[in-house]
Formats: sequence, C-alpha cells, structure tokens
Amino acid sequence: MHGRRKGAVAFFRAGKGEMHILVGRTTKGKKDMKIIYLIGIIIFVLIILILKICLFRCKLRWAQEKVRGTCCREKIEDVERLIAPYGFLYECNQDYFYSRINSWQREMGYVKAYDKLASFMNMVFDCEPIHFFYDGREWIIELWKGQYGITTGAEIGVYQKRDWRYVSV
Repeated sequence: MHGRRKGAVAFFRAGKGEMHILVGRTTKGKKDMKIIYLIGIIIFVLIILILKICLFRCKLRWAQEKVRGTCCREKIEDVERLIAPYGFLYECNQDYFYSRINSWQREMGYVKAYDKLASFMNMVFDCEPIHFFYDGREWIIELWKGQYGITTGAEIGVYQKRDWRYVSV
C-alpha cells in the first residue's frame, strides 16, 4: 500500500468477495463536500426565511380580518384601553387624543431638559415657554407643536414655581 497516490484504491481478497479500501482522499473530494455543505446550509436558511415570511403574512392576514370584523365601538374601546395607562383619552366625535386632568405626567412638572432631550425619543417640535409673574408667584405657560413619534400634535402646559421647581397647576 505504500507508494500509492492519494485517491487510489487497494484491493484485498477476503473470502469469496473483494474488499475495497480507500487509501486516501483527493483534494477535489474535500472541496466538493464543502460546496455541498454550503449549498445545504443556504437551502436550509432559505427554507427558514420562506417559512418566517409565510407565518408573518398569515398573522398579518389574521390581524386584518380581526380588525375588519370588529365594530367601531369595540375599536374605540380597544384604543382607550391601550392609551389609558399613559394618561390619555380619545374623543371619537372630534377624533383627537387628550390627556386626563389627573394623569401621572402631571407629577413630573416642567423641566427644560425634557424639551432638549425630546429629539432622542423621536419627538421634533417647536416649544415656546412664556415666563411671567402674577400674584407674587412665577409662572410658565409653555406651548408645544410638532411631531411626536409618528403622530403630530400640540400641547399647552401651565406651571407654577414652587421652591426650586415648576409644578403643574
């Protein structure tokens, strides 16, 4: 068996039949196997991707049918249920959102940093704080108008300075 080239086959007689033993592998065989494995992996990834796309489309179709089959009152109740924890309500007759008078945001008061850092939270708006003194106290009325994430809107906030911070009135 010594001196044979890689890929050569050695024959041995064993009983009635012949026995074939592969002495070595060729470089071409290794490359072919790598290509076959690579093609198998690509096919596997494509199958997974196609299945994910089909699943997404089925879920989307199911969601669309669910929305189409829901009456307007149920849709409005769902929206109100979703936005209530954030301190907002929906006025369906005039189609706008507004904040509750006792929403949790009221506790925060006014801080100028909110306006400065808003762009980091996908809010691009113009703001105009109006400072004035009335009845021996310092007040701010701030007006906001702009884009809040994917929606547009406006706000008006009234704040009174108490101690070192401005609180909602």
